[in-house]
Order: sequence, then C-alpha cells, then structure tokens
Amino acid sequence: MAGRSYPGAVSRALKTLLRALSKEYARQVAILRRCGESPAQVEALAAFLPRIAQVRAVLVQTLQDGTDPRPVRDILRRLAGEVLSNLEALPENHRVARESLLRTLSRLNRADAQMARCLEEASKAGRRFVVLSSAVAYQFCHLLFPPERLLVVAGRRRGKSTVLEAAFDVTGSNSGGHVRADPTRLGRALIAMDLSDTYLAAWVHSHPGAGPEATCPSATDQHQHQDWLRDYSPDLLGVIVVADGWMRFWGPALEHGQVYLQVVGSGIHQEDRDGHLYRLAW
Repeated sequence: MAGRSYPGAVSRALKTLLRALSKEYARQVAILRRCGESPAQVEALAAFLPRIAQVRAVLVQTLQDGTDPRPVRDILRRLAGEVLSNLEALPENHRVARESLLRTLSRLNRADAQMARCLEEASKAGRRFVVLSSAVAYQFCHLLFPPERLLVVAGRRRGKSTVLEAAFDVTGSNSGGHVRADPTRLGRALIAMDLSDTYLAAWVHSHPGAGPEATCPSATDQHQHQDWLRDYSPDLLGVIVVADGWMRFWGPALEHGQVYLQVVGSGIHQEDRDGHLYRLAW
C-alpha cells in the first residue's frame, strides 16, 4: 500500500470495519439459511446483503490502491442511513433482524467517527501556522494610534510555523485616508530582519473609526497588499486595527488555507472564526 494518501490510523479503522462487516455478512447468510426464521426478518436481512458486499469491495479496493478514503465515508454514511431507516420500519418482535442491523449500524458509526478523527489530525499535521502572541497584538495597538500608521512585522520560521515577533514603525506619507511606508524606515526594518534571520511576514496599519466594519480592507489596501506579495513573502498577512480594539487578519494566504492563524495568550478573543476577526479586551 505504498503511496497511500492517509495515515496508518485511518488504514486500521478501515481494516477493522472490513473485518466486522465480513463477520456480519457471514452471520446474516447463516441466519438466512435457517428454515425457522420469520420471512419478514429474512427479507429485512436479505435487502442489506448486497449493500454490505458492495461496501466490503470498496474497502478492499481503497486499502489496496491507497486512494483517498474520504469518499468511503460518504458510502458508509449512506449505508448507515439505509440501515437506520430499515430499523425504524422493522417491528420490535423481529429480534434477530433488529440485532443484526443494530450491530451493522454501530460498526458503521464507529468507523465513521474514527476516520473523522484521524483525517482531522492528519489535516492539522500538514498545516502551516502563523503564530501571534496576544502581547504582540497589544503592541500593534499601542504603536498605531492615532491612525493612520503603518508597521511591518518580522516573522521567524520554526518548523512549519512562523512566529510573529518584532514590529517596526515604518509610517510614511498619509493622504486620502491611506498610509504608505517611508522608504528609509522600511529599508532599516528589512536590514534588521535580515541580520536577525527573520523575514517580513505581516504588515499592520490602523483605520479611523470603530467597530468590526472599520477593519475591512479598502480597495487601496488590497492593491497595497498585492505590491507587498510581489516583493516579499507569498504568505504575507495583512492586519487592520481600530481604536476600540477590533483587529482583522486578512490576505490570500489565509483565505485560501495556505496558512492558518494561531493566536496565543490571554486578553484577545476571536469573534469570527471564518473572517479572522478578533477583539482585544480593553
């Protein structure tokens, strides 16, 4: 199974389910061969034998080919839904058929839960994080007001993560509600990053106004970000803060899942999981 695209724990979950379904298939076949069983119970079991055989074949093929197991979860869920519907329609006195269907449903649900955990852990293991401490977030706000001011932030690579460290004030000209970096200040900041083995990982500026809406990037901000991306890191983050403590992280790297933000420390609260919107506890 060389080259499979899922972790060993998922493989073990699939193998466990395959063994369980094989045993259940054999058990149901044995029940069907008994002459004294209720025809209704036999019919209920017989309806699922082809489906169980189909799922077993899919599991075997997935394990042999090392293909993505996520489509298998959809198949398992559909079969679990069929089993549940049949159980709800089956009379209480059809004990043998109910026990067999309940075992099948339990095993399907258990395998689905195991695969969900394993796939989530595997997904997290491959992610690249940008880590920001709450102390640095407070530093942004203390340096950026009154608006509009501009900082660049040094990032240090640690394995797959980038830790945001020192912030440099590079505020230059301010006109039309937009601030640009002073070339001399920016040059000094970049030299400091080079000497300290860090790189330009984020740029932060303040907006006038208050509330979460005031943190939205303007069209000018978007154009500025494209300039930064061209000249610096493709994972560059943009950050916009306002005076009442709202703070938005943005940029293509976050929006497309190339990097994930991890904020550590107290005094800062995530307000919008999808929009990367936070608020400092003033």
